[in-house]
Amino acid sequence: MAFELFVDVAPYVLILGGVVAVSWFVEKMVGIMLDGERLMIWLLKGMSYFGFVVGILLMVTAAVAWSQPVGWDLGTKILIFVTGLALFLKPVKDFPVAALIALTVGCACAAYVILFVPMPETVFASQ
Repeated sequence: MAFELFVDVAPYVLILGGVVAVSWFVEKMVGIMLDGERLMIWLLKGMSYFGFVVGILLMVTAAVAWSQPVGWDLGTKILIFVTGLALFLKPVKDFPVAALIALTVGCACAAYVILFVPMPETVFASQ
């Protein structure tokens, strides 16, 4: 099915997650050293918010890896899930609670439609 794509690109997403996690450290160091460089600070903050999306991808990859026989050991699955959770929760403190509730409800509705509503073959074409 289409979820196997998450498992195939998992190493690249995990590397991207590591780069985003390092950007948090760089953001702290640059914020201390360069107080006047607003462009660099905004770039690093944008990278941190991009980590939110990467965290969601990592958690979905971990869920797919647990639901299908992938051949990964337990440590790899836990590493992917914990990294995704950390990347997901880091910028959450800056979002309003209503936006988080709306995001959660939207994701739950999308998951319900994908998993439980029968789709015609033209949506997920298998050849």
